[in-house]
Amino acid sequence: PAVVEPFKDVLDDPGAWAKKCVEYGAELIVVQLAGTDPNGANRSAADAVETVKAVKEVVDVPLIIWGSGNLEKDQEVLPAIMEAFPNENFLLGPAEEGNYKKIAASAIGYGHSIVAKSSIDVNLAKQLNILIENLGL
Repeated sequence: PAVVEPFKDVLDDPGAWAKKCVEYGAELIVVQLAGTDPNGANRSAADAVETVKAVKEVVDVPLIIWGSGNLEKDQEVLPAIMEAFPNENFLLGPAEEGNYKKIAASAIGYGHSIVAKSSIDVNLAKQLNILIENLGL
């Protein structure tokens, strides 16, 4: 309840919520697209683009766009967001072993950056970063 209290009037509006966070001093906003998870609400890529648009229109701080963590859905949703907001230099993720190619290619094509994610094994993390770099990002 104590955490919800300052945001109770904006919880259903991502743009207003982000704006309030900036008013409270946030220097960046993370838009987590949990609603796109096929095991949850399974919202579409178009819905995700509208959510990001609602936030982008009202704040002028950097944005991190974080997918649902579902490999297949994220490789559909994250490139759609990159295409809708070319050259905004969002930081998008997670790019993982199973979906990094499409996400990295979209980042290159539309002027964004990505966050690579691997298991806790440093060798796997290093390998994923090498693979992404080999794509040109």
